[in-house]
Amino acid sequence: MKKSVIYPPYKEAVVGEIVEFRCPSDETVEWRFNGGELPSNAFAEIHDYETFVLEILYVQHENEGNYSCIGKLGQNYYTSDGVLHVKGKALYHSEIQRIKPIET
Repeated sequence: MKKSVIYPPYKEAVVGEIVEFRCPSDETVEWRFNGGELPSNAFAEIHDYETFVLEILYVQHENEGNYSCIGKLGQNYYTSDGVLHVKGKALYHSEIQRIKPIET
């Protein structure tokens, strides 16, 4: 069985950035934040057939903590953890609204 881990296992971000965690799985992945529900600015999506992505938009200090994915590879279920550390000055709601994603 291939080793399954969340990527990256540690992420440092500046307030206002967009952060992604990736998790391989043969089936749908369940994501958790500090053992509970995800924050309201975190969205799970499928990147490709075996990679699931958790995207955290415009991170704030409240988003700092442990993100876990629960997935399945082959016959085995696993839990893998990644840590997000947020640094920088907190943004207020009006400042967040002015931040626009870069179009590619």
